Amino acid sequence: MATWTTTPKDWANGVVVTDTDFDTHLRDFANGFGAKTSYTPTLAGFTIGNGTITGSYTQIQKTVWFEAVLTFGTTTAAASAVPTCTLPVTAASSAVNASLVRAQFIDNGTAAYLAAGRLLTTTTCAAYIIGSSGLLTTPSTTTPHTWATNDTIYWSGIYEAA
Repeated sequence: MATWTTTPKDWANGVVVTDTDFDTHLRDFANGFGAKTSYTPTLAGFTIGNGTITGSYTQIQKTVWFEAVLTFGTTTAAASAVPTCTLPVTAASSAVNASLVRAQFIDNGTAAYLAAGRLLTTTTCAAYIIGSSGLLTTPSTTTPHTWATNDTIYWSGIYEAA
């Protein structure tokens, strides 16, 4: 993980911060997140076959930012089930209903469908279709589209670690 290159300024109590100081601290803040760490999520609900699932995350103290991507292969199979993937770091139990997770279903080269993501447990997150009434519904082999090679499911979110 990256570290600060300068001593952070005390921006309180009327201290005037120069453009150079601001730029330096903004850069150091962004670099402070460091390189993402790769992880391999475990998929459930759909069958991965010869598809791939990859993930990455950054953790600063108890805050975890993550993303996971399932790319369909020729033998990947959708089901009438909620696709889930494992999280890189166990979430706090209070995070299960209070985390920000988004998902997206991509019909390769055709359409993108915004989906709803949510933590199901302290170790898994799910991707749901957002129904016309706003209720979360379960994807199927033909909903929100007929799944095929190179279609993808994206999950990304932020949550508190245990």
